[in-house]
Amino acid sequence: MIKTRWNWRLQLIIAIAVFIPIIPIDSSLRLSVSPTLYAIIRLAYVLLVAAFIYYGLGSLKVRNQKFRRTPLLITTLTICCLPVFLFVSPLQIFGVLRSPKAVSAICLAFSGGILEEFVFRGLVFSLFQKIFVNSRWPLTFAGILSSVCFGLFHSVNLLNGQTIEATLQQIFYATCIGLFFVVVRVSTNTLIWSALLHSLFDTQLSIGSSAGSSPWIWLFLAYVPILLVGLVGLIAMDSNLKRNQPIVKLT
Repeated sequence: MIKTRWNWRLQLIIAIAVFIPIIPIDSSLRLSVSPTLYAIIRLAYVLLVAAFIYYGLGSLKVRNQKFRRTPLLITTLTICCLPVFLFVSPLQIFGVLRSPKAVSAICLAFSGGILEEFVFRGLVFSLFQKIFVNSRWPLTFAGILSSVCFGLFHSVNLLNGQTIEATLQQIFYATCIGLFFVVVRVSTNTLIWSALLHSLFDTQLSIGSSAGSSPWIWLFLAYVPILLVGLVGLIAMDSNLKRNQPIVKLT
């Protein structure tokens, strides 16, 4: 576990505070400037926030220990990587690049991906790591709780007129996807890859618009396996690190 400059309480406060300026940016600038300029300003703010969070975390790493490359861990992490092919569509990204709205769509996608990864897989994951540092499954508990926080964060879309059912569904699948991003973050030991994948996943022309609802059965069939695979991946990594090095409480 990496020792940070901030304690978990300060990390929680900052995780909430960084979203406050987004409200005036979204409500005022969206209507007063061009979509491209709005997206660029939003991305500029997010990059400043990411730099600030990086300072507080002290590193993009989540662990000092290295994994022991066992067949079980390699197989588990390989299976955990399969959702990448579901989330990131080359045809979708190519369609965005060919669109007149390419600059604004890409800036919005990367502003959302970078901000959410640095806050939820960075600050929030780290603070839960500190809380559960002496537990048997610190990565697993931190991953689950940070993913639940990530899912609940999407309830703000109710303020944009999104229906309750669509928002509940978004909370559900965002939690599942969040756990996948935790596995990426922990296994690669950096925020870079999860932020990049998250941004590529968001690279679509409909970014920023309200989500529609879908049949619940299809959502469960699509996302519950991702959730279960993510849990298995985190438990496998917790077990791997526990065998290599005992847990030490940070002061």
